[in-house]
Amino acid sequence: MRDETGWSFATVPSTTPALPREVFRAIARPVTKPYGGRLLDHIHGTPIKRDHIVELVERIFGRVPGDADTLEFADVNDFVFLIESGGDRRLRLWIEGREVDQIGGKYEQFLLKHLCRNPETVAPGRRLETSVPGLKNASAAAGKVQAAMGKVLPRSENWLRTDPICWAQGVRPKQIFAPPGK
Repeated sequence: MRDETGWSFATVPSTTPALPREVFRAIARPVTKPYGGRLLDHIHGTPIKRDHIVELVERIFGRVPGDADTLEFADVNDFVFLIESGGDRRLRLWIEGREVDQIGGKYEQFLLKHLCRNPETVAPGRRLETSVPGLKNASAAAGKVQAAMGKVLPRSENWLRTDPICWAQGVRPKQIFAPPGK
């Protein structure tokens, strides 16, 4: 509901009949998210202002949103990692339940362990080589990881950037503590 103070919302069962304004105001919470009120204005306009919605979304992201920015990505593209206990503590990676092979090399492992534990990392390969103990040939290692991910899901090859080395915007693997399906 919109009034002179802005948009408010309330969560009620779908079978609830329309609420009187006074009851709604008593249970409603204001929309406080940045851009929330403007987005609701565009959605509830007659007709819906689709072009304005697209423009607002592009402004929020600072670019045209990519696949990784969609709800479909969040629902479908399960991207997880596991660091094994014991011995060499190897990192394993899965995309949509399928394990990524060919990431067991020493430098790929150093790189992935760092990026998965520190997903906000954005750095050129040379800087990573000086800050991550044991890592050498960071750019080559990133390229090998990209290729291995692409074999599992072709578009996932773009989830790891190489110049600078970082995860693509909106891409963050989640840590798990047991292999998927176990």
